[in-house]
Amino acid sequence: MAMRIPEETINRITESLDIAAIVGEYVPLVKKGNRYWGLCPFHSEKTPSFAVTPEKGVYYCFGCHKGGSLLTFIMEMEKLSFVEAVQFAAKKAGIEVDFQSRDQDGPKKEAFLELYGRVAQSFAHILKNHAAAEHARRYLGSRHLGEDIQERFSIGYAPPQREWLYDFLRKKNFSEEFLSRSGLFVREKRAYFADRIMFPIANARNEVVAFGGRSLGDAQPKYLNTPETFFFKKGANLYGIDHALPAVKESGFVYLVEGYIDVMAMHASGLANCVAPLGTALTERQARLLKRYCSKAVLVFDGDDAGVQATLRALEIFEACDMETEVVELKERKDPAEIYEKDDSEALHKAMKCSINGFQFILTRATTHNDTATPRGKEGVVAFISSYLSKVQSQIRRDAYIEATAEAIGVREETVRRDLSRPRKFAPATAETAVERIAPEVNDELLFMLAAAVAEHGFLEVRKGIRLEDLQDSGARQLYIALEECFRNDESSMEQLLKRIEDESIKTLLVEKASSEEFAVNQKEYIEKSIRRIKELSLKRKQDEIDDKLKEYDKRKTDYSVLRDLQLEKMYVDEELKKLTARDYGRDN
Repeated sequence: MAMRIPEETINRITESLDIAAIVGEYVPLVKKGNRYWGLCPFHSEKTPSFAVTPEKGVYYCFGCHKGGSLLTFIMEMEKLSFVEAVQFAAKKAGIEVDFQSRDQDGPKKEAFLELYGRVAQSFAHILKNHAAAEHARRYLGSRHLGEDIQERFSIGYAPPQREWLYDFLRKKNFSEEFLSRSGLFVREKRAYFADRIMFPIANARNEVVAFGGRSLGDAQPKYLNTPETFFFKKGANLYGIDHALPAVKESGFVYLVEGYIDVMAMHASGLANCVAPLGTALTERQARLLKRYCSKAVLVFDGDDAGVQATLRALEIFEACDMETEVVELKERKDPAEIYEKDDSEALHKAMKCSINGFQFILTRATTHNDTATPRGKEGVVAFISSYLSKVQSQIRRDAYIEATAEAIGVREETVRRDLSRPRKFAPATAETAVERIAPEVNDELLFMLAAAVAEHGFLEVRKGIRLEDLQDSGARQLYIALEECFRNDESSMEQLLKRIEDESIKTLLVEKASSEEFAVNQKEYIEKSIRRIKELSLKRKQDEIDDKLKEYDKRKTDYSVLRDLQLEKMYVDEELKKLTARDYGRDN
């Protein structure tokens, strides 16, 4: 019988304990300012580089870069599972753990799946038949996603009125208690989704387990997923897996793209062996799921810096699962949906044929970003590829990759092997040097969102000023989504935020920043300036996008209403940019 610990019980346990006191039972700590310092329990050191920050509820070592929350520390030190760590902490807090049986304490999974299936049908009916969904139908038409592909993916529309769904389901005899646990409502009778195009998310058995919703107005975030439930985990599901499986099995490989509409564009073009993660970076669980059905993954992520970073992470994950990988680099167009919309299916097929081996992609990035004419540059190339090589399962492939690297930088294979075999040196035990180490890998957007996550009430200011679509970096977008989910669920602790972030590297960065004093000075001013800068860049990108569409209109001479909408949108964007510039000028003077 499946058992679980209620979320509210876990929160009560962690909130009642002092992380410094718990860690202090294992590591002698000395308080300096608002942090406690000691020798790291995870690696050997002589100078304390291990910090505990009670205010944020985190620990972090600036030497070996291990960090986390109270429960992860207990799991590490006591070698316990998550549930065992909660029980361990509960005993410390004097709180009784009230396990719940999903079978006895509430409806079974099948009942929720039946509900989600019915709701998906209702959303699809509204999209197809209701006048209120006209702008949703127009948007999908503008992306060249016709009724056939909409019906195949059961695309729907959630009306602006947030009470309608609750009233509709109550009339169908669903109980208040059942609906409150469904994940479809924010609180009381208010639906989680309003004025959004709805994408049902199904598992490999074709059961709808969640929804993704795309905003059609100013609501943020632009893309929003159903909260995680006991029958839906974002990191364990993939969008389109239900439709892609037959083609994946037949072809022996899968295309991995970034977004829902990318998946639909690929399927509409006849490239049906295509799936996407659910708004977060690829996880190991998702890779293992795909490995059940195929042996190769072709990555088709955006060509911007965020897309490149997502590709590099995904390549390591697939390599760790012993899957063959290829990468399709989209130069002229941003993503598959754009190729399909602005060109045609034939162009998309052609683009998919231009793939390179996953390791070759990594090696090219390494040699592009390092001057291979210098010793330091050669060393940089080896350092760049070392993480990937550590995941390679086959010695034959590893040897081949080392040989290719040595040839690319003009050194002997043995030299590369010696560099790879050198033990990792720990960084100096100071927050300042840790910031220097991370900084080259973190762009302005991600750094800004880390500051917002660390600052008290920082995200409140962010969500007032910018939307998810204003951010381009995938890590920054992950943080925005996690913070938005915490906001909507009245969660405020770092423990809760960390649980909502899938990408381990983003978690580590967040813990590091929360443990350092990098954002301690002029925090509010930095966030405000970053909001204005990001908004300005986003508006300028929008201007360029509209200008490109206007040029396309001149060539194609399409429906006049399209031209009118573009002109109105351009006027709005121009005015918003003018207002933003005027506000900045007023501040400077």
